[in-house]
Amino acid sequence: MTSRSIFAEKKIVSEERYDNELAKVENAYAHKVLYIMGKEQMKIKEGTNYAKGALLWIFLWIRDNTRTKIANLRVPTDKVIEVGFLKDI
Repeated sequence: MTSRSIFAEKKIVSEERYDNELAKVENAYAHKVLYIMGKEQMKIKEGTNYAKGALLWIFLWIRDNTRTKIANLRVPTDKVIEVGFLKDI
């Protein structure tokens, strides 16, 4: 199997996965029950000193346990798609 055929096979698999995800979003949109919310998650970098890490852990714990945008907007959680990223702090 050549590298070109492996690349083509990976491209087909990723396109199929993209098509499936897009079909889910389009289906939800067709039923007018789609809410897309942005979300950022943070985690503490490896090697952060103990005091700074403890303060950051407390901050992240409070941040995760307060009301979310979804709760504040009274958006039904079963009709929400969260899009976001993970950030090391």
